[in-house]
Amino acid sequence: MPQGNPTARVFIWYPHEDDDGGAHAGHVSMYIGNYEVGKNFELALNPKSPDYVMPTEVMRDFGLSGVHYNDNYVSWWPEGGGGLLEGDRAKPKLGLYKDVKAERGQPHVVYDVYGLNVAAMRSCWHETRDKPKAGYQFLRKNCATIVMRVLEAGGALNKIGKLNNVWFGNRLYWTPKYIAQICNLLRDKDLAVKTKAGNCPAKKSNFEGKLFQLMGVR
Repeated sequence: MPQGNPTARVFIWYPHEDDDGGAHAGHVSMYIGNYEVGKNFELALNPKSPDYVMPTEVMRDFGLSGVHYNDNYVSWWPEGGGGLLEGDRAKPKLGLYKDVKAERGQPHVVYDVYGLNVAAMRSCWHETRDKPKAGYQFLRKNCATIVMRVLEAGGALNKIGKLNNVWFGNRLYWTPKYIAQICNLLRDKDLAVKTKAGNCPAKKSNFEGKLFQLMGVR
């Protein structure tokens, strides 16, 4: 088992259909630091939570001006539809509860990651998030791209061996599955703990499943 407190928690959603038949392409987000501490703050942000305590004055003074309360939560979404080729303005989600709502379900896999540089990850995330007119692009600057950028800033690639570092350090695009592979390598180094949820969709053996595997989606 890893020693000390987690330095990040990574949330993975694979491609799936929700209960109403809606299709979801998959998503990955992360919390920088120990989520067991940070989730109490996130619950305070969620108006549907019984722990919601955000004062009206704070929302009035800061919320409308776009200041992010949850500085540790990394989740990169398009402001509009986010088409396959065209770019869009980025609109990060505020917390895990927002992603659960968007994906219509809890994460399929969760990783607690240890031994990363929390300060460097926060600095990378804030620089990315607060860049004027920050953009989203489905292939080149998606949710997985940004999570990987933050993990790399924390030293993740330096902990998985030179060959893996070279292999993953030169990817043309990123998917939630590739982030899961990085986390699995960290787990093999005793630097991550994986928790697979009961709602995790099974891999398909048909043509669609093979195509997803080839594309690095599932």
